[in-house]
Amino acid sequence: MAQRLASWASPRFVRRWASTMNPARRDPDATSAPAALPAASATSHNLPRAFFVDPDIHRRDLERLFLGHWIVAGHVASIPRQGDYFLYDLGVESFVISRGERDAVHACVNVCRHRGSRVAIEEYGHCRELVCPMHAWTYAQDGKLVAAPNMPPDFDRDSLGLLRAHVEVVSGVIFLCLDAPPDVAPLRRDIEAALAQYDFAHTRIAYHRRYLCPANWKLIQQCFLELHASVGSFPEMCRVMLKSETAATGDPSLHRKYEAFAAAWQRDANRQPIAASHTTADRALDYTCRREPIRPGFATQSETGAAIAPLLGSQTASDGGFAVIRVLASWIVVCADYAVIVRLTPLEPQVTEIDVTWLVRTSAVEGADYDAPRLSWLWRANVERVLKLASDNQLGVNATRYLPGPFAADEAEIGTWVAWYLARLA
Repeated sequence: MAQRLASWASPRFVRRWASTMNPARRDPDATSAPAALPAASATSHNLPRAFFVDPDIHRRDLERLFLGHWIVAGHVASIPRQGDYFLYDLGVESFVISRGERDAVHACVNVCRHRGSRVAIEEYGHCRELVCPMHAWTYAQDGKLVAAPNMPPDFDRDSLGLLRAHVEVVSGVIFLCLDAPPDVAPLRRDIEAALAQYDFAHTRIAYHRRYLCPANWKLIQQCFLELHASVGSFPEMCRVMLKSETAATGDPSLHRKYEAFAAAWQRDANRQPIAASHTTADRALDYTCRREPIRPGFATQSETGAAIAPLLGSQTASDGGFAVIRVLASWIVVCADYAVIVRLTPLEPQVTEIDVTWLVRTSAVEGADYDAPRLSWLWRANVERVLKLASDNQLGVNATRYLPGPFAADEAEIGTWVAWYLARLA
């Protein structure tokens, strides 16, 4: 059975905790925004201190990036039956993500159109209709108002349904956008190509963890951006990924070995090259999508390289590769036998929620087909190392004498992302 959160870690508790513990609220320097944002072309150095501590920039991050971009809300495995729903909270916004008739997925703003109460209270649930706890205004899963007690006969129900967010389901991943969304077609095309062999829509949740990190989401983002080209901070990743070991050691002979290995893997007659990036300063969408090999002899990202769950989709054998997709501040990693979704949600300038979900084939049975600790070993280790690195980084940039340093050559992906970020924030 998938592991769920304890009640103390609910989104409502998290936000109350974050608002009292956030250092930015106690830092007088953190309350004034910079006179102007740095130029979008200034990507040779990291961001100035204000971008990691300032409440106004935090608010702009939410409004201009997270609410105006396609973001990963979850996976359809969270709502397998008609009537299932879960909540996704982002800043002051709350969304009810539900499965309605004919398997349609809906995303409604979780605010009653009567007096403004939250309609759905529990983080996960199942119901035929959504009923507001204040005055029993009742809504269908698609947000249509179906009952409003004590209202006059000429009351216009049709105009008072729940407000809706834009929602798209791509290979089972639920994408959400509150404001006018960027064109989803390139994202859909590239994700479907990368995940074609995995039948990713037909998976189920095997394990789930949620972490609070006392760091700005952009510091965590930067840690994850260099995880697959590790500089030695992720020893478990280096044990599994030859690419990461190559980057960590800087050994020229190992680099040549990796280049030969990757080229041979790519030359396979049945394998089409998949590598797409839309993270450039002039584009509204921020995503990367690629397939890569793991390590010679490795079937999956496990401690030994051996498969640890039934193969996904119609595969009869692992091809030794995996897919990695990043959309804004979420990662989707799909191996031959299991997948991981890592989602960052900014809570406060210096508090970020990291939500991690492991998925396996729908028919897989825990204890018989997979073991949750073995399944989650690598990405628990990766996330917990990011927690430590990012929290230490936050303590450093909090210092009044912090000055941004230059990026190294192997941090080019971070520089590219910073350029996109600044262009969108301006």
